[in-house]
Amino acid sequence: MHHTDVQKIAKLGANIVISDESNIHHTDAMKIIEIAIENGATVTIEKKYHHTDIEKMAKVAGNKLTVKI
Repeated sequence: MHHTDVQKIAKLGANIVISDESNIHHTDAMKIIEIAIENGATVTIEKKYHHTDIEKMAKVAGNKLTVKI
């Protein structure tokens, strides 16, 4: 699924899982996270982004973010 499609779904308040198989770049993931938490949803990250990117995501999302280790 293209990241813009995921953003549309996040705007509807759906919880989002960014799987390890996805092709979503970390900057697009950050935008998805911002949209999702604004709409009361949560995001789960399964993809192996760099730890500094995950830290930035956690600062933005707080307890609305789950990271699969």
